[in-house]
Amino acid sequence: SIAQDRVLASKDGAQYLGVPMNMDKLLVPDNVTNVTLQEGNDVHQIVVEGDDRDSLPQINFETLNQCNIVVPDNLLPSLIEENSAALTFGNGNTISLASNPSEQLSTSYGMVYSQDELKYVADIGIDTVKIDGPHTIKSGCFKGNDSVSTLVLTDDASYTFEAGCFEGGNVSRIICLTTSQKTSIEQQLSAAGVSNVQVVVSGKGADGSSYFTEKRNGKPYTTLLAASPEATVFMGVVKGTDGSDVPIDAISSQAFDGSANLRWAILGESVSFIGSDAFVGCENLQGVLIGNTSSVTVESGAFSSCESLRYIASRAMHADFALNSLPTGGGCDLYRPTGSSGSDGYVNNFQYFTPE
Repeated sequence: SIAQDRVLASKDGAQYLGVPMNMDKLLVPDNVTNVTLQEGNDVHQIVVEGDDRDSLPQINFETLNQCNIVVPDNLLPSLIEENSAALTFGNGNTISLASNPSEQLSTSYGMVYSQDELKYVADIGIDTVKIDGPHTIKSGCFKGNDSVSTLVLTDDASYTFEAGCFEGGNVSRIICLTTSQKTSIEQQLSAAGVSNVQVVVSGKGADGSSYFTEKRNGKPYTTLLAASPEATVFMGVVKGTDGSDVPIDAISSQAFDGSANLRWAILGESVSFIGSDAFVGCENLQGVLIGNTSSVTVESGAFSSCESLRYIASRAMHADFALNSLPTGGGCDLYRPTGSSGSDGYVNNFQYFTPE
């Protein structure tokens, strides 16, 4: 059947099967459950109608460019959680709430924000979020998010943390750049009665990388926050400001995001954690060696869009690899030790080798 403005719909009207190429605005009534958009479409606004909707229609958002998506307020979490990758890596798409359709919000890695306010962080299963732009953390921002434990500030500007911004969430650590930031944030948290969030000043490597060190089981534990953009090889250590080697134990989410120069990642025995999207977009990365012989955890999207990756070799006798952490499209050989165990992503996708 034909719906609004020559949209091809299923007989019952629940599915939009074809949208005209010159359509600028698409209304999605509350009875529509599925929308198929063609590549190269001209849709610049999608309005999901129905304040009483209890579910979001299935829409292939990855086909959109420079499009504003208007959704009922209660469906914002579903929109972000179900379509995080398409919205993060899309081309200039924005989101508006039905209660305030004139305000266009950006989204990246589960975060929804305006130019200077972080409005909401959806639970997309990542441990660390990096704030790049917004300087006000709104009340209720992390409500319902059980995954994010670490918040990383990426500039030395002044930040405002509204009362209640961490309520209903799981944030336990804020990483900032300066001692003056640390003092300001601790004062704000104290005034709001927040006692379970630690504020830590990150270290700066001589090569431009950033990291932070904490104590775990009485020993230093160092997490790489951002790698040097100039590095062609990563050997599992960074150079401290005094020139000493700082061994890395964990690689944070997006630590190497888009590092076009990186060719090889040789991770030392201390590295036991690789965060979500850690190496995303490292288009020239060719090989990864995981040196930990005991156990390692690799989160979702860790090696997404690593188009040149030819092998990942792990020495770990136990590993939890998220199923969607591995590169797609073939051409990458995966190796693990004979007799090793772990998640399906490790056991079923990696072939055996005998360690020497």
